[in-house]
Amino acid sequence: MLIEMIGRLEGDFRLVVAGDGPLAGWLENEAKACAPGRVRLLGHIGDRAMLRGLYVDCDAFIHPNPREPFGIAPLEAMAAGLPLVAPNAGGILSYADETNAWLAEPNGESFAAAARSVFNDPAARKDKLARARWTARQYQWRVVTDSFFQLYDELIDQFPSSRFARRRDRPAAFPVPEEYEQPGCLESHPSPRTHAGEHRGSGYWRDPGRADSWTGSRDAS
Repeated sequence: MLIEMIGRLEGDFRLVVAGDGPLAGWLENEAKACAPGRVRLLGHIGDRAMLRGLYVDCDAFIHPNPREPFGIAPLEAMAAGLPLVAPNAGGILSYADETNAWLAEPNGESFAAAARSVFNDPAARKDKLARARWTARQYQWRVVTDSFFQLYDELIDQFPSSRFARRRDRPAAFPVPEEYEQPGCLESHPSPRTHAGEHRGSGYWRDPGRADSWTGSRDAS
């Protein structure tokens, strides 16, 4: 689909492909045969600085997979201020729509038309890019983690008898191992959510001996 797309784009369009896989050789041969001199395959990019440079130097981000479960790379492109051309199918639709991306049927002709439209309407591009940046900010780790804590609060409210809902003001529904009853072994942490209007939980219990326990600030970005 990418080779067909670039073949339909007249003018000074160039396709830069980052990534590797079992079909890389086939893609290179197709590019040489159908779009000679217009496709550059970079292979896997493991250097973060180089990856950031690619986002800066490109004019649009083309995501061809219609069966993507979620899609981190398209979201990164939105955060970087790149126009996103993507299929109107798959998990990417959980955050991408016609207001913040250029969606198309997953075929070369439709993708070529979407790529052209990115540059045909500067006012629409400016508006979509602003919305795309806002969308990407909703998936920062701080925001995602807050949503998990909110979900935990809701589950605790719905299932108060669960042993995972133990609070200081009521006993656990199931016996707790004796070693966990030692002073200082269990510590409570108030819900880190601070958004106005949200219900604050009265505390989360953690086991400091477990590597997967939350022990401090979740404000990772």
